[in-house]
Amino acid sequence: MRERKLTLPLFVTLALLLVACGPTNADLVETYTPQFDALRADFEAIAAALPPVTGEIEALALDPAPDYQTGSYGEIRNTDIVMYRQLLDPYIELRDENLFDLRFSNYIVSYLRCMGESSPMSATTLEKRADKEKADEYEQALDIAYLGVARVNAYEPPIAIDKDTFVGGTVAIDGFLVDVDTQAVLCAFSITAYPNEEVRYQVRENESHTDALRRFAYSTLWSNAREAFMEKMNALCGGSFVLDD
Repeated sequence: MRERKLTLPLFVTLALLLVACGPTNADLVETYTPQFDALRADFEAIAAALPPVTGEIEALALDPAPDYQTGSYGEIRNTDIVMYRQLLDPYIELRDENLFDLRFSNYIVSYLRCMGESSPMSATTLEKRADKEKADEYEQALDIAYLGVARVNAYEPPIAIDKDTFVGGTVAIDGFLVDVDTQAVLCAFSITAYPNEEVRYQVRENESHTDALRRFAYSTLWSNAREAFMEKMNALCGGSFVLDD
């Protein structure tokens, strides 16, 4: 008996191959860029509408409750936290601009950066097949319920005047929790943080003692600001905010 073969139209065959192989990173960027552009516009509107903080605003019972944990990269929870300047420009490198960065965002800033013509992904990365879960991650990120925002009002980095002494070091930050859909401010507060009074440090190769002291003093300022900010989020913003790194 002669063997029978099923011959499919070319376009059907190609479609099946694409489904079998999955989309490339470039395919996903092209698909999701318009939606993330819309989210970027929402973030700009949120930035423009954030009020001065004249007192604490405590969130009412929120459903669902905000859920955030530092360092949960690739794990899309319903809340992320960004710096105010990142609402206006997700590509900004705050430390390069000598601006204070709590470095809280787990995913939303990196996803906004990956979309559009300014994507930092290399041509080689764009040509690769996307991870199977990546489209789901993008969808979940677009459905983010809450956004924490840290707006720096004043920042004075510590200055080492000799190998044993530094002066200054303070950061004043307004914190907000915003409903992404309605852009309503649900929670607001202010914190001020300082370096530890006593700082022990280690010197890197070819580093001066004063540079090492300044670096470690800044590190304590940064850690203290993160802890103070997260304490207020837990006390006032009606959810779970975990600082685990």
